[in-house]
Amino acid sequence: MNANLTNSTLEVLSSSAETGKSWLAYELTLVLIFVLGMGLLKCVLFYGRKLLAMFPQKKNSAKSDEKDIATTALNILRQGTRNDLSTAGSASMQQLAQQFRDSSNFEPIEVLNRMQKMGVTPDVGVYNSLLEACVTSKNFQTAYQLFMEMKEPSSLVTPDTTTYNIYIRGIIEATNSGEHVDIGMVTELLKEMKSKEISANMITFNTIFEICAVAGDSCRTWEYFVQMQRDYHLEPDTTTYNIIVKGIKTNDKAANVFDLFFPYLLCFINTRIDCVDDALLNGVVDACGRFACIDKVEQLTDVLHQHERRLSLVTYGKLVTIYGQQHKNHKIDELYREIQGNDAEPNEITYGCMMEAYLKCGQFEKVEEIYNEVQKSDKFACNIVIYTTLLRALAKKRDFGNVMSLYEKLKRDSKCKLNRIAFNALLDCCVKCSQYDKMSEVFEDMLKLSATSNPGMKSKDVIPEEDVVEPDLITYSTLVKGMCKAGQMQKAMALYEEMKRKKLDLDEVLFNSLLDGFVKSESPIEESERIINDMIKLRIKFSNYTYSILIKLYTKNKRIEKALNVLTDMKMNGVLPGVIVYTCLLQACIKNKMVDKAIEIFNDMVANNVKPDKTAYNTIVNGCVFSGKLLSACSILLQAITDNVVLHEDVYNNVLRNFLINHKMTTAQKHEYATKVCNYISVRKIPVNHEYLSQVLSSFVFEAATTTLQNPPQPYYNPQMYYGYAYYHAYPAAYPQQSTAYMRKDKHK
Repeated sequence: MNANLTNSTLEVLSSSAETGKSWLAYELTLVLIFVLGMGLLKCVLFYGRKLLAMFPQKKNSAKSDEKDIATTALNILRQGTRNDLSTAGSASMQQLAQQFRDSSNFEPIEVLNRMQKMGVTPDVGVYNSLLEACVTSKNFQTAYQLFMEMKEPSSLVTPDTTTYNIYIRGIIEATNSGEHVDIGMVTELLKEMKSKEISANMITFNTIFEICAVAGDSCRTWEYFVQMQRDYHLEPDTTTYNIIVKGIKTNDKAANVFDLFFPYLLCFINTRIDCVDDALLNGVVDACGRFACIDKVEQLTDVLHQHERRLSLVTYGKLVTIYGQQHKNHKIDELYREIQGNDAEPNEITYGCMMEAYLKCGQFEKVEEIYNEVQKSDKFACNIVIYTTLLRALAKKRDFGNVMSLYEKLKRDSKCKLNRIAFNALLDCCVKCSQYDKMSEVFEDMLKLSATSNPGMKSKDVIPEEDVVEPDLITYSTLVKGMCKAGQMQKAMALYEEMKRKKLDLDEVLFNSLLDGFVKSESPIEESERIINDMIKLRIKFSNYTYSILIKLYTKNKRIEKALNVLTDMKMNGVLPGVIVYTCLLQACIKNKMVDKAIEIFNDMVANNVKPDKTAYNTIVNGCVFSGKLLSACSILLQAITDNVVLHEDVYNNVLRNFLINHKMTTAQKHEYATKVCNYISVRKIPVNHEYLSQVLSSFVFEAATTTLQNPPQPYYNPQMYYGYAYYHAYPAAYPQQSTAYMRKDKHK
């Protein structure tokens, strides 16, 4: 039994031993697999990193960049020793602050706290660097906090000039970012600097001038300019004037300030010509052009000529443009000769400016001459701007044949592509020359070219202006104008609906063309009223021209009350009626035989300091004459004589004829008015009806004069001499030779 037990025990032990060996082998296998796997993984990661390092990797987002920068900065502070930070702490922190400029996560207060814990005292350079980083990253609240901390009595640093300059620049950044900033605080900062004996320098004032330029406050610019020289004895430099001129030339209300600055600018250019760059010259020329100061341009060019300063082609182009705006074609000639004398090679831009200037001067032949000169050049070819300017010049001349010839040439020119501006010029020429069928053909060509141009570009891609062919508001407005002139109002309205479908920004010019078309067509007034309602819905501002069209429209449709209410509507809307509106109202009243209302409107016109023109005077005087109100007609005619407005000769004939047939005026009244009217007719040599003039002279000037002359001639003088004597007394300025002869007669008598 014991033997059996022993044998069984041995069997169990044997089986257990075998089981232990299997388990150990299994565990060893697992360990081996793990070790090999980790080694393989390490190899993969090692070589994977090397492979990735060969290609530049982009950050996932700007926020991760900012977080990495901030973490790196704090690690630098943690790892740096006290000695490292004490010896090169300021330089390190200034360099570190530069890295924070684009980081919105930058916390300068935390950086300062870290330095304090490490026993490092930041100097003013560190504070300035942190302040500048806050301003650059538009962290204005923290910038303000840092600035105020530096100014505290317990602060270990004292602000210097650089501190204030950085903070003042922060005002510019805040203004550009849409923050509501009181620019007047600059004055307080200057006072604060002065009280702390911190000197403001040119950087300070140049920054202040930039603030004024951004705010469009040219008056403050002048005040600080005077203060800079008077109180701080600082002289402006080229940078100063560049900043000031840049602010002035972009401000429509700075004309008076420019007058104040110009003598200083001219003196600086005259005395520091070597420091004057082209940017300053171009800025001054731009300002002169903006405010139409042709005299200042000439003063500037005189100074430049005295110093024999050679101008750039850009400056020449700007000068040419100004003289073109002022219609000084002889000055353009002088500049062109000057360019050639300086051996400067005009480029296509210069030629384009000259052609545009001559076009504004009405010198169409000159435009063609320059075009022919460009054609002869082998250095560059005509660009689309030159072609377009020539098209506009030919259109002004109504030279439709040459316009179409040039158009055919453009279509064949592979180096110069037709664009939207050129097509708009062609369409405008067709309208001016009443070639409405050709206008439709040109528009079809434009649509075809628009469909085939830039086929690979997507709608969101930006196409250069010189390559754009797709029709715009000007294109459709020109087409509508042409259709209205042709009396094709249905087509014009169809184009109008298409413009609305395309959601174009409709303007007053388009609506004026449509309304004017309705005035000249037989369309029902309901159509035009729909256009008026659309204008109101779109909040299109009504101009004097729009209101004048409305008056014509209502008058044509016999709605005189609505026409008269236009004047009331204008005044309620704050629009000052001009001479065109008043003239249309006068015509409406005269047409409807409302002469008294016409006289009332005329008096309102004069009371509002609106000077009547020739058409207004012709309308009201003729209206009064034909309504039997000769006294009113004469009174208004004398006002025209006082204003030296020469009316149409038929108006004078109507007045003279009515002197003879009117029975409501007394002889004395006729003598008073007829004498002055006839005198004016004689002095101005107005070609009136001789029969009417002779009868009025004999009936109401000479005969009536015998009772008013202080020393009438003796009866023995013949009638011709008698009338001549009276004529001399009536018109002493008309015939000076006769007056001398009559004086001798009186003396002889």
